[in-house]
Order: sequence, then structure tokens, then C-alpha cells
Amino acid sequence: MGKGAIVTGPAASSRRRRARDFLEELGAAKAVLLVSSGQQAADHLVRELAIDRGSLLGVHRLSLDALAYRIALPSLAAQGLVTHSRLGQEAVTARVLHRARADGKLGALEPIADGPGLVRALTSTVNECRLHGIAPDRFREIGGIGEVLAELAARYDEMLVEHGVADRAAVYRSARAAVETAGAPVGLPFVLLDLAIDSTLEGSFISALLERAQIALATVPTGDTRSLGFLETAFAVES
Repeated sequence: MGKGAIVTGPAASSRRRRARDFLEELGAAKAVLLVSSGQQAADHLVRELAIDRGSLLGVHRLSLDALAYRIALPSLAAQGLVTHSRLGQEAVTARVLHRARADGKLGALEPIADGPGLVRALTSTVNECRLHGIAPDRFREIGGIGEVLAELAARYDEMLVEHGVADRAAVYRSARAAVETAGAPVGLPFVLLDLAIDSTLEGSFISALLERAQIALATVPTGDTRSLGFLETAFAVES
């Protein structure tokens, strides 16, 4: 990356002001990628910038998930993979539980297999582990219920392959690989506006993007130490 900076502070207005200053320095003719966790924050910044300039072109607003999906889409399509919503992922988990129960593999989870919260909880657990690059066999290290979780997580992975489904973890892995091999989207300055980074795969995707960016700015609310840590690694600087 050419140049980069991380701005932290307690006030959202101050962080937006720094982002606006950054965009003003780039000039009106420069396209820029604005990535934020929520659409409202990005819209607010763009409205303020448009008022300052009188008009605004070339600011591309995306969430991190949407950016990863756009970059990963050609690779996913070439592999014949489709993405699923959270509801679709829970449907996969429900099928995993059904098959595991039929095979007598639920163990300590058997008494709550019909409960309304197991599918949701297991989906969250498996997704978080996949986003952090934790393999199913690692569950076995905790013993007890870990053996059951390892079995279910492995079955979940197998079912994704069986049905040609790419979950968030697969999307982020594909997006990172596309950036590392093809360099897309090289050349665009980045603004990461109060971006909440919750997983290892999100962090590594951002690192791949920033490694190839000419210039970038990230704003972080005071107290969001998790996101700040990921960004300091990606920028290879201390804020």
C-alpha cells in the first residue's frame, strides 16, 4: 500500500470529518471505495460531502460482505457454487442434525434435538468457527460435547460441498484469493468507515485489499479494540 492512516475517536462527527478531509484531498475526479458496516453511516458521509462540493460522483458505497461477494462472484460461479442467506444456512444445519440423529451421533444434544434454539445456536457456532479458520477436529480438544460438535461441524462442511453452497467463510476465502491472484480492485483509494471487523477471515480479506491499495483511511470508534487490532495488522502501523 502506498499510504494509509487509522483515525480513532469517540465522536462519530469527528471521524466523519476526518474521512471528508481525506476525500477532499483526493479530489473530485478520483473514484473511491467507501466500505462501512451500516448503510446509514456511509449515506451520512456522502450527503455531507455532496453538500460541500455541490455534486458528487465516483464514491462507491458497499458493506464488507457485499464487497467480498462482488469480488468472489466470478470464482464462485466458475466452481458452480451459490450463496445462501442466514435462513438457508440454518436449513443446512437442520438437515445435518436430522441425519446425525438418524445415525445416533447427537450424543449429549439428543435431549434438546427438537428444541427451537438448537439449529440457530449450532449455525452461529459453526459459522463463527469457520470465519476464524477453526477446523472441526479442534472441537475434540475440549472433550465431552466437543466430540459431538466436531462430528456436526464436519458434516456441515460436507453438506456445503454436497449441495454446492458457499457460506460467508467460503465467500471471504474466495474474495481474498481473487484479490491476491488478480489484484482486484487495484487502484481505488479506500475509506473504511467505522467498520466492525469480527473475524480472522474478514481481517485477512481487508489485509489483502489494503496491501494493493494506493492509499486508504480507516476510522474506528474509541473502544473497538478488536477492529483496531485487525486494522493495525492490515495497515502495519500503529494509530
